[in-house]
Amino acid sequence: MSMRLSWTIAAVAPKTGLVLWLVCACVSCASPATNLYKRFEDQDPGVRLAAVVDAGNRKDPNAAPYLVDRLGDSETEVRFFAALALEKITGQTMGYRYYEPADRREEAIGRWRVWLKARAATQPASQPATEPVGGDAP
Repeated sequence: MSMRLSWTIAAVAPKTGLVLWLVCACVSCASPATNLYKRFEDQDPGVRLAAVVDAGNRKDPNAAPYLVDRLGDSETEVRFFAALALEKITGQTMGYRYYEPADRREEAIGRWRVWLKARAATQPASQPATEPVGGDAP
């Protein structure tokens, strides 16, 4: 079980002799995968970036649809690490380059979506294909 932690730091003036203390509280508890997949759609680009890096480090093949969605992210860093994570998980790039103009990136994202559909078609019935949040994959 994964926990999202909230840290509170209290500092008191040195003259009082009180020391710095930390309080850690569990804000939410969820399964690691559920929490990870929700973070891909967060409004904060830092949260999305952390999710992309986490998925790549886990080599989570079920994160592939979410990572493909992040290839179109407005933030360059998120796109860059999404591409790296996909390559780490699948061994493929589909010709995607995070720095290319939007139209070239969209062409490569289209190739990734075709790959996802082909992969979903070959998955065993006991492991249904996952869809990204929003489910707008063609």
